[in-house]
Amino acid sequence: MPFLPGDSLLFAAGALSAISQDKLKIEILIPLIMVASFVGDNVNYLVGRKYGRKLFEMKHPLSFLFSVNNLKKTEQFYHDKGNWAVAMARFFPIIRTFAPFVAGVACMKYREFVKFSIIGSIGWVLLFCLTGYFFGQIPFIKQNFTVLVMSIIGISLAPLIVSLFRQKILKRL
Repeated sequence: MPFLPGDSLLFAAGALSAISQDKLKIEILIPLIMVASFVGDNVNYLVGRKYGRKLFEMKHPLSFLFSVNNLKKTEQFYHDKGNWAVAMARFFPIIRTFAPFVAGVACMKYREFVKFSIIGSIGWVLLFCLTGYFFGQIPFIKQNFTVLVMSIIGISLAPLIVSLFRQKILKRL
């Protein structure tokens, strides 16, 4: 789901864990999210590996994107820098959705993909869940958790809302 605000959801889950320590334990939450993140990456990689190249064989309106030349460039990129691209993609919304798929299409070595997917999952989950957890221990946040969550959602969706509003205004001109 490329449009879900993953970073802010992890942050909010960490904060919620701090607020309700007896119900949502951080030591259970973090490993579960890491596993989910890793499994999602692997499914995405395997789908790209098995079906992605078919996009380059089809004739369709987006064929300019799926040219053999672009495939060769993608393969070279994943050969040279794919390891860190997989790990760092976690920290960039939308990119985190497509990087594993493209790694599969580019036939990145699975062993390397797995290693850097694990590194990315661990870093991403620890950073946002623990930041939320420690932030959630602040008394003001404990008392106003609903305001915090609504603020996070609002901030996460603000760029999308501004973009839609801009498009609507530009259409009127």
